[in-house]
Amino acid sequence: MEEQSGKWIARNVPFTDEYIISNNISKKDTPITKIIVNHLKDMEVYMHRYFPNDIDTQQWICNPFSIEMEEINFLNFKAQEEFAELTSDTTLRLRFSQVPVHEFWIEIKSEYPLLSEMAMNKLLPFCTTYLCESAFSTLTYIKSKYRSTLINVENLLRSAITQIEPRFNYLCKINNHIRHINIV
Repeated sequence: MEEQSGKWIARNVPFTDEYIISNNISKKDTPITKIIVNHLKDMEVYMHRYFPNDIDTQQWICNPFSIEMEEINFLNFKAQEEFAELTSDTTLRLRFSQVPVHEFWIEIKSEYPLLSEMAMNKLLPFCTTYLCESAFSTLTYIKSKYRSTLINVENLLRSAITQIEPRFNYLCKINNHIRHINIV
């Protein structure tokens, strides 16, 4: 385990060795070395939890048309049948090259429900994580900008993170109409 952790650290955190060498830090059991190594080992555990080593078994999601049937033998029989049908469809091959991966899997949900669901289960966590991170960053910005007067964050946050474009022309038209009524 110790040797395997050392290989993981060298492969995934390559600058640690460079830093240690360039600053003439002893690799022997110094207190700081123990802290760094323990931290990196803990980080390795979390990385494996969030990003398991099954990346090779997920390549069919990123590009189903470059995968051979032998490479998906870990899928159940029904999923393998759907995959065979999917990869033989030339119109879907063309469509795959025209749209983002997540849109492709959403579009084929009715034809290939099992594969689509499996793919979306792998792709979805990244989208939701990104949206949460984006919302928290926006909230932090809003709270620091208006911190002394901030009472209700919901309206500011909603307008800041929404994907809906406001129809300013329509809103101005309504506003002018209301003003006209109030004047008369």
